[in-house]
Amino acid sequence: MRFVVEDPSIEVERGESMSVLGILDCYEIVFRATNQYKNGDIVLARIGNEFTIKQVRNGSGYTLLNPANPDFEPIKVTPELDFEVQGVKGKVMF
Repeated sequence: MRFVVEDPSIEVERGESMSVLGILDCYEIVFRATNQYKNGDIVLARIGNEFTIKQVRNGSGYTLLNPANPDFEPIKVTPELDFEVQGVKGKVMF
């Protein structure tokens, strides 16, 4: 899987957490570089020094980073996490 963003040094570990949405390791994903997102967007997020691709779900007073695969657990965004959205999914190229 290859990710195209403004910062080419960003690397995301390959995985199956978004495979149910058809985001597979063999695809190239283009992200629009922004930290602005809407509920339900698929984002490239930084947590500490690691990057992940998840779907953002905002609730009353909380934010979850949800995997599309039920075999994986969501990540609850807390003030203690060093969390930042780096981009929003633009398109997936096969």
